[in-house]
Amino acid sequence: MCLSKNVDSGFRWCGMTTKRKPRYTAAELANRIHGFIEQLAEETDEARLSDEFQRYLEFSSMFHKYSWRNQMLIWMLRTLQDIGSGRSLGGMC
Repeated sequence: MCLSKNVDSGFRWCGMTTKRKPRYTAAELANRIHGFIEQLAEETDEARLSDEFQRYLEFSSMFHKYSWRNQMLIWMLRTLQDIGSGRSLGGMC
């Protein structure tokens, strides 16, 4: 058995303490989660309205039979090709 008395944090059982002070109270945690949800909602609204997202939707509609992973690979390759050639990123495949 490895049960021992730890002066700072109570009993220890094989490296784990039995007594632990929570980081946040339930109300603090609920407020933090609510804040994160609000922030996420604002950011998704901004992303939905962005030109880059609209270009992605147009692009993915041309490759609807491909998996999402393959669409991402094609999107990334196309973006790298546009950057390498000095063209604007507005062009589609």
